[in-house]
Amino acid sequence: RISVEQPRNTTASQLFAEAIAAHRAQDFPRAKTLYERVLARSPSDADALNNLGVILSMERDYDRAYALLRRAVIVAPQNAGAWNNIANLLREQGKADEAISAFRRALAINPRHQGAGVGLAQAFADDGDVTANPVVDGNGRAFALGGNDIADMKDGGFVRRLRAAHGVHFQKLRLRF
Repeated sequence: RISVEQPRNTTASQLFAEAIAAHRAQDFPRAKTLYERVLARSPSDADALNNLGVILSMERDYDRAYALLRRAVIVAPQNAGAWNNIANLLREQGKADEAISAFRRALAINPRHQGAGVGLAQAFADDGDVTANPVVDGNGRAFALGGNDIADMKDGGFVRRLRAAHGVHFQKLRLRF
């Protein structure tokens, strides 16, 4: 998820707007450079920290990505998107227990966070634990996972079945515009 709030510093604000535009255009090298320039001017900008962390995660630079995302939630602890991005990064690294904790943190802040609900279900599946673990969809509705959900988890069938059963659009990517 990309954060789009603008930093206070005018120069940083202009750079941030350019970075968002580059990010949306999927020009990740340019977006990365611009986010770095924003952070040089405003080192505690939670949105720039989050967005740069997402790009570094996509580049598989997990240590730097994690450090930036952690800084983002220290600066803005109520940023559900940053917690979700931390959880996705941890899940990608095979750290299911830590990912579950971060997904739960994102959902505690925003119970309707679609990515965190689906991510939590997938992290439970990664961990092999799906009993009595409800997941919340984007409309705040809770549902339980069953055996077929786990079998479908890896090929995207799980998300398709959620869409059909609950009429909710879930996004596969953690970037939303």
